[in-house]
Amino acid sequence: MTRRARIAIGVGVLAALQIGAVLIYLLVQGSRASSPSTRFAVERPSITEVAPSINARRSDGSAVAITWPAHRTRIVHFWATWCAPCVKELPGLLAFGRDMRERGFEVVAIAVDDDWKDIATFFGGTIPPEVIVESNGAAHKRFGVSTLPDTYLVNPAGKVVERYYGARDWRAPAARAHFSSR
Repeated sequence: MTRRARIAIGVGVLAALQIGAVLIYLLVQGSRASSPSTRFAVERPSITEVAPSINARRSDGSAVAITWPAHRTRIVHFWATWCAPCVKELPGLLAFGRDMRERGFEVVAIAVDDDWKDIATFFGGTIPPEVIVESNGAAHKRFGVSTLPDTYLVNPAGKVVERYYGARDWRAPAARAHFSSR
């Protein structure tokens, strides 16, 4: 066999391997897309003590204190109108919270924005009751938030149980399955 023939065979084998790898990749991706994931990624929280209290304001100016112990498990979410992943995630989280309320969950969406006008514009003028702005702007630091969005599951006793770092799809079946076991 000539050198040229060996090279041609080698190139053909490599091309066949690459085509096979691409086909396997496409099959795996297709099966992931067609079957909903049963996992909802979580992290261990860095907070080991009781979650910090939060003094905040609602859009009407009324004060609200988020303290522990509480009557519900709270999903404490930090977000901002200028955060692109937050903008995409927040509507799904708020809808998820309303759906899960009968199961004992409450969403608290803490905007790190300084201006209620920006928040009102974000929601088209009607700000949901779950959305608050912290009075002194320090809660996100006390929770250990480094990047937005960032979400924490806090049990009624005030223990931070889980952290959900970054944006996620709260409408996905995996989210409901995860919280159904809580």
